[in-house]
This record gives sequence, C-alpha cells and structure tokens, in this order.
Amino acid sequence: GNKIKATVYEPTSMDCDDDEVIPSSTIVWFHGGGMAIESSFDPTRVRIGKEFARLGIRVILPEFRNSVDGHVFPAALHDCYSTVVWASKRYDQAVVVSGESGGGNLAIATCLLAKGKKHIRAIKGCYALCPFICGSYPSSSFPSIDYYENYLCSISFLADCARLYTADDDVDAATSSLAWPSYATIEELKGLPPTAVHINELDLLYDEGVQFYRSLLAAGNRGARMKIVGGTFHAADTFSGLVEDIAHATRVGIVQFALGCGSDEGHTSGSCDTLRCMRVKRDSKQHSSRTLSLSSSCSNQRLSFGLGLVIGGAAGYFASGLVFESLFPGFIARSINGK
Repeated sequence: GNKIKATVYEPTSMDCDDDEVIPSSTIVWFHGGGMAIESSFDPTRVRIGKEFARLGIRVILPEFRNSVDGHVFPAALHDCYSTVVWASKRYDQAVVVSGESGGGNLAIATCLLAKGKKHIRAIKGCYALCPFICGSYPSSSFPSIDYYENYLCSISFLADCARLYTADDDVDAATSSLAWPSYATIEELKGLPPTAVHINELDLLYDEGVQFYRSLLAAGNRGARMKIVGGTFHAADTFSGLVEDIAHATRVGIVQFALGCGSDEGHTSGSCDTLRCMRVKRDSKQHSSRTLSLSSSCSNQRLSFGLGLVIGGAAGYFASGLVFESLFPGFIARSINGK
C-alpha cells in the first residue's frame, strides 16, 4: 500500500484555562497544483491550515501523490479518498472536502468516488475553489481558457498538467469523470452532498466552473451554490498576504459552509460566535506525531498512514504574497495593466 502523510490543525479555546476545544466540523483540504506539483507542506498551505484552525475548524491536509513523480490517475484520488474515509472514522463525523484548482478537482472527484463505493455519508459537503476539471486545454467549450490566458496560468501549463495526470494513450482516463469531473453525467451528480463552486472572475477555469455548477442544479443538488470573486485571477484568494481581506473572507465563507452542512437547508451561514471565539495556541513548536495503520478502501491492502498532529502556529512561515511575487516577478503589475 501507499504511505500517506497528513497534517492535522486543530483549534484551542480563548478561555483562560486554555482547555482544548473539540471542533464541530472537519475539513479535508487538497492542495492545488494540477494534481501534478506542489505540496501540503508549502508555506501557503501551512498557513491555510493554521488560519482555518483559528476559525474553530479542524483541517486535515494530506500529502497525496503527484503525477510529476510518475503517479498518474487515480493515485492522487485514491490517497484523497482514503484520507476522507480515515478522517470520518477517526473523528466519528462526516467531513467537508475542499481544495483549490487541482485540489478542487480532487474534492469533487472524491465525492463521486465515495458515491460509487457507497460511502458518500462520510462526506457532508464539498467546497471546490476554481476547480481544474475540464482536462482538455484549450477547449472551444470554455472560452475563458483563451480569454484569460496568462492571468497567472497559461494554456500550455494547464495542458501539461492534464497530460501528466491522464496519459495521452489512456483514453478511458482522459474522459473519466473521476479524473475530470466536467465529464460527469447528471445521473452521476445526483446524490452528491451540498456542493459549492467558488470561481475567480479573471480565471482561465471560469467557464468550466460555471458549467459544473449548472450541472449540479440540473442534478437537483439542493445545497448547490456558486460564488464569483470579482477582480481576482486563478486561486488569488488562497494566497494570504496577496489579497488578505479577500483571502480571509474566503476562509470565513468556507467555515460557514462547513458549519452549515447537514442542516435542513443543506447550507447556512454558520455560527459567527464560533468564528469569533476560537484561536490557535501561540506556541508554533508544540506538536505530536504518530503513525497509524488502516486498510485502504481503494486497494484492499494495508496502508500505513503517517499522521502529523499539529496544534498551534500564529504567523505561518511568511507572507505568501512575497513568495508569489518572487516566483512570478512583475506578474501582478502585468495583470493590472491587462497584458
């Protein structure tokens, strides 16, 4: 089996006795990178975990296998699904799956896989940010891919990620809804938990997100919702320090969605009191680590699950906006000028 490492961030109370709070909801967050690159240990993802914990939510970030290392579909999906099954059993509650870009793909695909395996009750909601779900770049079906070329992402980058995830000679994978949820039929989408599609206005992936939301409505998803964040490019509101006010509002919206999932309406605004009364312990070095062993639901083999339990952290490693600008020098100015 495959060994999965995952980091768990949990909140603590602001009360003077500093008793640990039992979070009411758990989010399993899948990082972006087109299922090909990046890591849950990147500074931006570490900060995401800590910021969610400050808002009173337990967050689990699995280190799933990347396709750039030769782990093509469905390796990453199996890792994500196994993490969800483990988390729902470990905490005795259904979880919310979420993630940005490639992580948005994996969040939706995990729901589809869980439904197929009759384990959908382990998931109470899905919040997919700027999901990378089409699998064909460019595509005449989605004009935004061409229109917003080079607003952070290029068409060639998206195409390379797609080819790494589903090999050109694997026709079945290239059109599988588990690999590329845009291919999901209305019947496949029926019975999924409440699903939110979060879209950036200036994103190549804008149109495929809108199309998927419309498919959810056609499938009768009672909790389906769509949010468009104006004036932002692909995944901009996950870069804390770049547009911090927007990033914070996005995190709060996800927490409210998670707290509301399971209500009669499918989603509500959540409890603002809960958001105000939680924080993370200030000692970022406090942590414990243990390794658990459980059966993989995907392969019926034994799976060694490495769990890093982290409580704490106030600042993250450093402002992601600085990291972003160092990786893409001058990009922000070019975007503002529309070039």
